[in-house]
Amino acid sequence: MSSTEELVFNAALALPEQSRAQLADMLWASLPEEQLDLFVMDEVRQAWVAEARRRMRDVASGKVALLPGDEVMGRLRSRLQE
Repeated sequence: MSSTEELVFNAALALPEQSRAQLADMLWASLPEEQLDLFVMDEVRQAWVAEARRRMRDVASGKVALLPGDEVMGRLRSRLQE
């Protein structure tokens, strides 16, 4: 972060909460849509990576058990037929 960006950031932090929220909204709205799409996609990707890691830990620790795909599909078909 450049010194100018740091000064602006620190000044923004000194604002009341509602003013900071309004400033954040204004800054977000000022970004081109392509940039927002990239940001959102990166956030989504990061969230899925975190979720996958959490699920892998749950399986490795024995917290959850894996089921064969055929069994899962059979259960789903049964539920849909009810």
